[in-house]
Amino acid sequence: MCLLKRGIRWCGRSSAIWKEFGTVVLLSLFIVAIGFQQSAVCALKCLLNEQKGSLLGKRRLTSQPTLVASSSTSSKKSKKKSTLDRAYSDAILTIKPEFAKLIAKREKNHEYRKYELRETVQRIWLYETAPTSAITHVMTTTRPKQPGEVNDPSGFGNDDFDKGLKDSKFGYPVLGLYKLDPPIRSGDMKTRFDISPPQGYLYAPKKLVEAIPLDSMEKLY
Repeated sequence: MCLLKRGIRWCGRSSAIWKEFGTVVLLSLFIVAIGFQQSAVCALKCLLNEQKGSLLGKRRLTSQPTLVASSSTSSKKSKKKSTLDRAYSDAILTIKPEFAKLIAKREKNHEYRKYELRETVQRIWLYETAPTSAITHVMTTTRPKQPGEVNDPSGFGNDDFDKGLKDSKFGYPVLGLYKLDPPIRSGDMKTRFDISPPQGYLYAPKKLVEAIPLDSMEKLY
């Protein structure tokens, strides 16, 4: 009986010891898990910072050539614009060939436009669109008229302009007309005078006006 009682007491003590040991083990594992989690978070933060730094470095490297290219392009454009002097007494306008023929026949005595040119314009160089694709005539003119001010039914389109039936709001009178012989083709405009066929109008470069004066052209009227 004594041995049995002692065995029971020893078993009770050992179970208590195992419970305490298990608690200690669980606490240790919990502490280790927390430490591992914190170290993992720190490692993840370091990795993210490294990736951000590498991305910023790549962006800086890729953006620098673009800035250099854009600045060089803009400087080239500004240099090109500054070297081309304009004669604001002369403008180059696009015109359809059929209307240029009417002006040459004196059947059209006003050239109508939606826009107003500078007050200094005295001559208009007529660039005929395809299939001609060339500057063929130069007309002398003065300040434009507005709807209701032409009062000349003999000219093509004058009545419609006076009645406000046209989209155009400015009518440039044809005071005189000169013919270029030979005409200035679109290719020659670029190679000789550094200009392209206008999209609407442009002011003539001085070297064009100086190279081909009116007295070198055939005066039609």
